Amino acid sequence: VFDKVSLCRDVVDQFIEEKEVISSLEVVSSSAGKRTTALLDEYKYINEKLSDMLENVSFIKGYVFEMDDSLSGFTKNCVRQ
Repeated sequence: VFDKVSLCRDVVDQFIEEKEVISSLEVVSSSAGKRTTALLDEYKYINEKLSDMLENVSFIKGYVFEMDDSLSGFTKNCVRQ
């Protein structure tokens, strides 16, 4: 009987060790997935802000070109004299 109990205990211990390894791998995988998701969210946020900045720069660039076209004759004459 002792041999069978010992054998049963060995099987249970082996099963527990396997489940601990599997659980550990799942935790690592889950945390890596969460970290990747967080990074993607940050990249999306940065991309949105860069898009807003590009829109603002384009808006300002339009005004600068408009002002340059309006003052081009005046500034050229001032610089030449």
